[in-house]
This record gives sequence, structure tokens and C-alpha cells, in this order.
Amino acid sequence: MTLKQFNADLAAAVSKVKAKHFDRIISLRKGESDGELSITYENENLKTPLRIQVLIPNISEYPKKASFLIFTENEDIPAALAATLARLQDQSTGLDVDAMIITLSRSLTRDLQTGGPASDDAASDTEEDYNYGSDDDDYDEDDGDDLFGIHQDDPGDLDAQAEKLHPRLKQDLRTARQHGYKVGIIQSAPTNNIVSISVRASKFKLPEGTLEVWGIRPEEYVVLLIHQTGPYLTLEDIVHPKPYPERRAHFRIGKCAHYKPSFMEALRAFHSPTDDNSPASGANEGEAKLKKIFISNSLDQFLAEGLLNLIKIRDIEGISWDQANEVLLNFQIGTDTAHTNITTTPCKTDPAFAGTETPQRFRHDHLGDEKDGQRSWPLVAMQFAMRYLLACTRYCLRCHRRVQGDIETLKPYVCSNPLCLFQYLSMGLGPSAEHEIRSQPKVVDLLVSFCYTGLTANRSAANPVSCGIREFPVGLHLRVPDIRPKPEGPFLEGTITDDFQTFKFQVAAEHLDRFIPKQWVAIRLNTPPGELGPLTPVLTPVPTPVPGKEPTHRAEAGDLVHCQIESIDYLNQRIHLEPGIDTGSWSSPRADAHKAAKGQACLLPYVQEFDQLGQGAKRLMMAHLLATLPSISDIKKFLDQNPLSKVKDMPRISPAAMSLLNWIIASNRSCIFETGNPELPGNNSSAPASGGIIPGMEGWVQFRFLQGSPDKESLFQNARESVRRSKHLTCPSIFAWHGSALPNWHSIVRTGLNYAETHNGRAYGHGVYFSSVFGTSLSYTRSSQLSFGIWPNSDLRIVAAISLNEIVNSPGDFVSTSPHLVVSQPNWHMCRFLFVKSEETPEEKAAQKNPPEGHQYSQPYSNYPSHPGNARDTKYLQQDPSRTAIDPLGHPLNIPLAALPSYHHEKSQTSPEVIDVSDNSSDEHDSDTELLASEDDESPPSLSTDTSKTDFRPGTLDLGSLPRLQPPQWSSQLGLKKITFQVSQLQTLQSRTPLHELGWYIDFDQLDNMYQWIVELHSFDPSLPLAADLKMAGLTSVVCEIRFGEQYPYTPPFVRVIRPRFLPFMQGGGGHVTAGGAMCMELLTNSGWTPISSIESVLLQVRMAIMSTDPKPARLDRSAMSGARTDYGIREAVNAYTRSARTHGWTVPEDIEKMVTGFSAARSGA
Repeated sequence: MTLKQFNADLAAAVSKVKAKHFDRIISLRKGESDGELSITYENENLKTPLRIQVLIPNISEYPKKASFLIFTENEDIPAALAATLARLQDQSTGLDVDAMIITLSRSLTRDLQTGGPASDDAASDTEEDYNYGSDDDDYDEDDGDDLFGIHQDDPGDLDAQAEKLHPRLKQDLRTARQHGYKVGIIQSAPTNNIVSISVRASKFKLPEGTLEVWGIRPEEYVVLLIHQTGPYLTLEDIVHPKPYPERRAHFRIGKCAHYKPSFMEALRAFHSPTDDNSPASGANEGEAKLKKIFISNSLDQFLAEGLLNLIKIRDIEGISWDQANEVLLNFQIGTDTAHTNITTTPCKTDPAFAGTETPQRFRHDHLGDEKDGQRSWPLVAMQFAMRYLLACTRYCLRCHRRVQGDIETLKPYVCSNPLCLFQYLSMGLGPSAEHEIRSQPKVVDLLVSFCYTGLTANRSAANPVSCGIREFPVGLHLRVPDIRPKPEGPFLEGTITDDFQTFKFQVAAEHLDRFIPKQWVAIRLNTPPGELGPLTPVLTPVPTPVPGKEPTHRAEAGDLVHCQIESIDYLNQRIHLEPGIDTGSWSSPRADAHKAAKGQACLLPYVQEFDQLGQGAKRLMMAHLLATLPSISDIKKFLDQNPLSKVKDMPRISPAAMSLLNWIIASNRSCIFETGNPELPGNNSSAPASGGIIPGMEGWVQFRFLQGSPDKESLFQNARESVRRSKHLTCPSIFAWHGSALPNWHSIVRTGLNYAETHNGRAYGHGVYFSSVFGTSLSYTRSSQLSFGIWPNSDLRIVAAISLNEIVNSPGDFVSTSPHLVVSQPNWHMCRFLFVKSEETPEEKAAQKNPPEGHQYSQPYSNYPSHPGNARDTKYLQQDPSRTAIDPLGHPLNIPLAALPSYHHEKSQTSPEVIDVSDNSSDEHDSDTELLASEDDESPPSLSTDTSKTDFRPGTLDLGSLPRLQPPQWSSQLGLKKITFQVSQLQTLQSRTPLHELGWYIDFDQLDNMYQWIVELHSFDPSLPLAADLKMAGLTSVVCEIRFGEQYPYTPPFVRVIRPRFLPFMQGGGGHVTAGGAMCMELLTNSGWTPISSIESVLLQVRMAIMSTDPKPARLDRSAMSGARTDYGIREAVNAYTRSARTHGWTVPEDIEKMVTGFSAARSGA
């Protein structure tokens, strides 16, 4: 029984699902490939139905020996189900479709009810004791460090599992473990391994504040996954001149509650989209889930693009990682003198860790320090990853060069190269907008609000362009509508008609081909042709449109409406538009609010290059784009309801608005956190703890800065330390308030305070003005000469902002100290806290004027807790008694130490809190101990080379004389999976079958390219003329090549002889070998090939064809008989194959040409 039987069983099962024959199986369908099916399982204990994919790789052996690959598309599943699916893969061999579905359904239902089977991942870490301990105690007694993936409850699997491991891989992992890392095998196969190397975050010895900003808990593990396809790659293979494929090793770095993720999580990590925006799930802590960390995207890409090349460069040149990276970057940009200005003198101290207290285990350089003996490249990869993780704030996230500056920030960013900024945003290397919105929606609201206010600010009639935005998002290739009074870009004038649901735009027929459905456009309503006039900023709320619901407003003349084209009616010359987002002025709702404005209008497509606009047009366009965004709370709700979606997937968000939102989030280099009650609406429990809240600030939303912008912070700390030393101060800094108009804050949170512009006069000298008294600074937040808009869809609706700043305590050097502190030194002050006031609604204002009897009205949208806890347990900063900050009630302000940078802890005789969670272990599993203790592993089954039965000797072929190709760029996941499975099957068969019986040989250790195999056919029947010819020519095998095409397994591989040359058919030869060396067989054309054909059968039939004497036996060409080596070329082989197929009426595969041109240039040979 084969594929035909499988399809029949599947069709019957589909009918049974429709009749509800299977318990809890709600859908079943055939997959995209043969032997694949999709199952949907539902259970009241699951939030969403479970989507399960089942693949039978050996469909030709269905059902008796067929095995099942079972995995799920769901992102978040209980650990019990992951273990169930993994177990079912081993237990389902030999079942038919019906039995497999019944087993699957019953197992899932039972394990959901009982909590699932015991497993190493689910049971080993359930009650870890996270005590503080020494750095030398590395191994948990309950850690389950199953070096080779052996289940605790099944030690009998040791031999079977170890047999699958490459001996060198086992040795390399032992080396990594000896250096203090935890290792594990997640998947083990001869040509497909997934290994994990991990370390607990507490071992980094970083302050808790740093881990908090990075989103990593001390008890979590940082895990590096290495997925290697093909034969195991050793460090010697990487360093030596021997060619190797570029993408044989794949990497993923993340965090996990356990020392290794589950099998299903590892599969997701390598096969899911790289831009993980799924929320932090409410999964049980016991689940071995792998989650991305803040630097995952950047580091994954760096590992994939550079690690293998950097290892080779470092080892050959004897230089550091930074120097090797410079060499590689220069080579990539085409610089001939790759080593120009690059110091090749070995560095005694790694600059990545200069001036830090990084533990020695992370400073150790296995590649550079240990030249003797066999080195472990998985250990090198882990050390490389940890180096860039721990020093990430010193390096650019894109080019990975050292950034300028002598201080680390808490958040990594890019260097000053504009290309790095563009790639940082466009390639998703920076902070995920989805993650930021889910974790800290108020901070995102704050950043967008500040930007919008800065854009809409008009300081005076004489200078309307002046605003709080000093840098614009240029270089991002934003496409926007041209909203200038006289557009220079394309626009279209027409007439708006009304259909009560969407706009219809009547245009001339010749203009219709300029537009396509889903294209974004902007419409100026009721605007006569040629009279667009100026467009004003948005100053009023913009209701968020609801899809499928008619508008609740009436559009006004001159309004700008943003929408997408729904469809184009070519017959009636109309463009149908989806419901739009009006960013012009809005009138109050009326009875006829459903009626859209009719009349002349101008349609402006999103085709204008943003960078070409003037500064005034840029800020106006940015304001209108931000006005089209929904509120952050609405976006968060959408993401929560659609955990696999991105912000750009939300209806009615244009690409331009999405790019602008990304820029606002990513370009902010300050670390801003909301403090306050975590139960407040919109606050996220994953945000920093609220222990740093400042009392006495009721009615204000509080934010804290763990670090200012990098360049300013560096200079400030240098100045503070210099003053402390020179004046021997106990309190080298003081705190004071600064009030500024709202439009200024977009720049302040990025670059700090300065006095480049004068807004309120400078009666007491030039400098930045501060006050110890809150009320004094509050008065400067209001300005009668400045108008600005509030971001229409803001939840915060900020009307005022005031900061609490840290200032170098040297009043004698200030411009003035009374009545204000005037500081002219731009690097002597840093904003540490920010307080914002929300606009009151009419209902709130009325409630304050006439509060209910006995009711004390609280201020709107404050994060100040009603019961902040026991103040006695909070440690506060010791301030200079003569310069103490005063709160709104006139009392001395108490500033919690928990909310301040770490150096304040040191000066307050409180050391920075370094978290170290103990992971002692003294009782490792017996199976692990036994395996680790073994010095040498048994060699794999040896090949029988009885000289009495064959004269063939494996390993004697000079592979360097043959064409060796790089893997193709077009390789598919299905094709690679099928080839990998075939390699595994053939390798097992070859290791267990005597050579003379098998008749073919593949050197799997030299199989660099999975899409190109070299096969030797040998041990032919001595009675054949071919055997005699080979012996006379001094040869023991026929060397063949197999190439797999782009559409494999749906198209056959291409098989040809490379050497020796055969006597052509026209000259009396045979053996089904064409004049160009290709095999003349229907099996190897589309006419005779089926996707279920195995390569084992191909090799068998090719060998039989060559041995065939009908109509004539195969003979060698005279040139081969004389000892001359004249190999067949690939082009002549393909040409002969094509001619032969056409002669017989066989169909040639469409991808045959790519067999020649689709691979990279040959490394050697023809």
C-alpha cells in the first residue's frame, strides 16, 4: 500500500470528521504535499483550537512502516500537549490515518484532563530553589541537564540516543559543559541536529536594573539554539581552506524558564517568522517556552551572516572579534585593502569588557586562548553570543562596530551611520512596536503625544515652522500624499458622490489605470480645482472609525480624508473608497451625519517622497499621519485579541503611519518606565516594579528614567564625578524641577535640556532654568504665546509636563542660584523623573465643581497609588540639606533609591543589587554521568571491505578533482526536509550492508551540499564486459553525480556519470548511458517520476540499468581504457538527456536548466 491507499484513507477520514465520528476533531484536510494532512482539535481547556500538522516522510511505506512527524502551528500550548505530541511521533509508527487520528484525539483529551505525562522538561524544574549562591556552583540538582536528551524515566534510551550522535559533536558539547554552560540535544539525527547551550542570567552578575530593562529575570536561562543540517561541521572544517556551505548552521537566541526549550518550541524558533511579536503568554512557568529577548533579531542575524566567516578570519589572522568584523565589513563593501587601518596586534584585554566586572567565564576566549587540541565550535558560538549580549550597549545593532562614547547605556542602538538606522528600522532589528505597546502602552502614548505636540506647535506668526521637532525621519523612504497648496506630485481632481457607506470618486477613464485596489490615498473635500489652499494641523479629536459602521460625522470643506481604494469600476469610471479617516476639522454630529460631503474634491495618492518635502510640509504631514493612528489602547486591544498579528495588520493603518510609529519608538534612546499601581488600566505587570514611586505627587502620571540619552549621560557622569573628587562632596548632585511647554518634550526626552531657544525670557542669565519649588516650575509649563494640539487619539491627553532633574552640585559655577538655579553647562543636568498631567473631561470638571456629598474627587488619570505601602520599608536618597527639592504641598521631596541609577546606591552605602540565583547541583542523572564519563564513543558500524568479494575501497576517490557546488539560494523547506530524510535512510542502510551487496557508496562526511551528491557505483558482476573494462583501466568504480532541482520531490533528480567515459550507443555501447553521460531512463523524467520515489530505488535502478546487456552491454570508451581522464561536462550531459527524453516522448522537468545555472559557481572541476 502506498500513496493511493493513504489518499483513500484520508478521504474516508474526512467524511467521518464531517459526520463528527472523531471526538473533538472539528476539521481535517489534505496538506500541500503528498503524505501531509492538517487537523484541528478543540477542547474546553484550550483558549483556541489546536492546529496540528502531520507529515509522513516515508509515504511509500504507508501504513505498516510509515512514521509520522507531528507538530502544531499554535504559538502557546501547555507543556503537557507539547510532550504529548512529541510522544505520539514515536508511538504512531505503523498506524493508518483513522487509527492515528483516534490515538491523537484520545491522548490530547486525556493529557489535558490529567495534566499530561511526566517528562524531563515538565517535571525537572517544577520546584527550583532560587537561592542566592556562589558563582562556582553551576549545576542544579533538579536541573535535568540531559546532555543527550535522555528522559529521566527511561534510562534505557541511552544507547539508542547516543548512537545517533556524531562522536565529535558529543565531545564538543562536553567541552562546552566543562566551561560552565548547560547543554542538551533537542533533536538528534545523522544530518539534522538541534542542540542548546545555555546559562542562567544570574551568572552575568549584572545589576537588577539592567536585567529589568532587558526584560530578563535572574532565574531565567539565556539559550542559544544551533540547528545544523548535513554532516556535523567541526571547527577544523570552518577554519581550514576546505570549502563549506554558507548556511549549514542556523542560530536562534532567546530566554527560557528551563535550561533548554521543548522540541516543539525549538521547531517554532527555526520555522516561524523571525519577527516574533507574540505577547508574553500566560503559560505555566513549568513550560519550556523559548521567548525572544531584546537583542534576538539583531544577534540572530549577526550569527547567521557572520559567525562562520569571523571564526575563519580570526583563527587565520590571529586577531580579535572586533578586528575580524572590520575585515569582514570591508570585504563586504568591496574595499580592496581590507586590512587598512586595522590593527592586527592581539589585544590583551577584550575591549568589549574593558572597565567592567564581567565574570571570567564570559571573558574566556576558547578560540583565541586554546590553540592546541580539538576546539569546540558550539562553545565558540556561545561565547561569541554572550560577548555581544553582555556588551550590546557598546556596539551598533546593525554593523556591530563599537559606537563612540565612553559609557554604556541600558538600551542598545545603532551608530551614526544613516544606513544602519534605515536597516535597523526596516529589518526589524530594533524594539518591536508590538512588544512596546503590549508591555508599556502609556510610554508609547507618551512618546507619540510628545511628537504630535511638537509637530503642531506654532510659536509665532512670523515663524510658523518653528516646532519642537529637531530631527525628521528622513531616509526611511516614506510615501505620503502631497498636501502642499500647489502639489508638485501627481493628484487627481474629480467629484465625490454619496452611497451612505463609502465615497465614490468620479474620474475620467484615462486616469483609472493610475490606481489599484488597496492603494492609500488622501482626499481634499469640497475643494475647487486648482484652489487647494493651506492645510491646517489637526487640533481636535478624531473618532476611530469602526469597519462596517457608517461614519458618525459630516465632512467639512477642506477636510483631508485618508483611506484605501476598495475597488475600481472601469465601466462607470468610478473609484470606490473604503471608509476614511478624516484628519481635518470635525463638526458636531448631526441628524444627517451619515451623509458624506458631495461635490468637487482632489484625490492625492500616497506617492510623494517624504524626504523631498520642505520642513513645514514635513511636520504637517507627520501630524496628519499620526492623526490617522488609532489610540494605543485600541492597538493593544487588537494585538491582545490577535496575538499572531502585527500593528500593520490592523485595519486602516497606512504603511507611512506605521513607519512613523516605528521611528518614534525606535529613535527614543532613553529608558522610560511608568511607575505606579500595576493594576491601573493599561499598566502591564511585566513593566518595572512600582517601588520607585515618589510620594506627594497625586494627580500626576509618573515616569522614571533609568538612563538618559547615551551621549548626554556620559558627559554628565564625568562632570559629576569630577566635582565629587575635587570638592570631596558627600552629595555630588542635587535635584530640582524644570517646567517647559509641552512641544519641547519630544526633544528633551531624546537629547536632554538645553537653551538653544528662548521662550520665557532670561532675566537671570543664559542657561537652563530650574527651581527647587514645584509650583515655580509648574508656571513655566503654560505659555500664552504658544499654541499646540493634543494628539487626538491619546489616552493620556497630556496638557502639562514637568521633570525632576539631577544636577551637578556645584552652585558656585552656576549662572544664578536665586531665585532660580540657572545652569549654563549643558552636560551638568539630566532628567531623572517625568510627571505629566492629563486633560480633564467635562464630566470630571463638573464633578470637581459640585462633588457629591462626602466624596473626595481624585485627579484624572493618575498612577499615584491610594495606599503606596509601608513607607518605612522604602529607602530614600540623602539629599543636600541646603538644596532639597520641594513637592507640590511644600514638603521636602522623598526620592526612592530604587528609581535612581546604580551609582546613587554606592554613594548611599548601598551596593548595587546584583542578583545571583543559585543553581547548585550535586545529584546529576546517572545516564548523563555515564555518558559524560566515557572517554571515547563507539565507532559507527564499519563497512565490510572483504577483498575476496570486492576490490572497491571507500574513501580513495579524490573529491577535489570533481565539481563541488555551493548550495542553491532557491532551496525549499519541503525539498530540504525530503533530502535530509533520504540521507538519513541511506546512511543507515550503507552502515549496515556489506559493500559488495550494496553496490554503491556515498562519503557522507564529505556531503557539503545537500543538493549535490557524489556516488560511486562498484562491485559489478565480474562476468560483465564493463567489469573487465574497469579492471583493465585500473578503476574500481563509476563516479556519478546526483543533483536535486528546485521542485524536488515533485520533479526527479538529475543523474549523470562524471567518469569514466562510456562507449556511445551509436558506436556499440549500452548501459543506458547517453553520449553526454546522463542516464537515459524514464524514471528520471517527469513521465516516470513520482514524489514518493526514494533515492535508494533510484540508485538500485541506475546500477541495474548500467549492468543491463539489453540491447547491448555497457563498455568504456577507448580514452578511458588508455588511462586518460576526460570527464563528462554538465552541459553536454543535460543536452544529451534532453535529446534522449524528446526522442522517447518523455517530459523533461521544468527546472532542468537550474540544474546547470541555479547553483553557485563550481569550486573545482567542470
